[in-house]
Amino acid sequence: MEIMSFQCVTFFFGPALGRATAARSDSMIIPVRCFTCGKVTAQHWEEYVHSVAAGEDPAAVLDRLGYRRYCCRRMFLTNVDLTNTVKGNATYT
Repeated sequence: MEIMSFQCVTFFFGPALGRATAARSDSMIIPVRCFTCGKVTAQHWEEYVHSVAAGEDPAAVLDRLGYRRYCCRRMFLTNVDLTNTVKGNATYT
């Protein structure tokens, strides 16, 4: 059995192991992959949000981005930004 090296711990948990770090207030937590099929979804989140905010139809945006399966589409359509609500706009040092 191999023991996890310090580099792996730093990669997974960041340099401030055990300390909470403040997230940017404009950051959004989006799942990286579709829960059902595993297709990468996070890479298109920004483009999806900007296109929908500009007035485009969400279905057309998802078609253009190549998300045809309903399992992947739900990752975009049902995601709600609760980051600021949960953290209470607190800043950690």
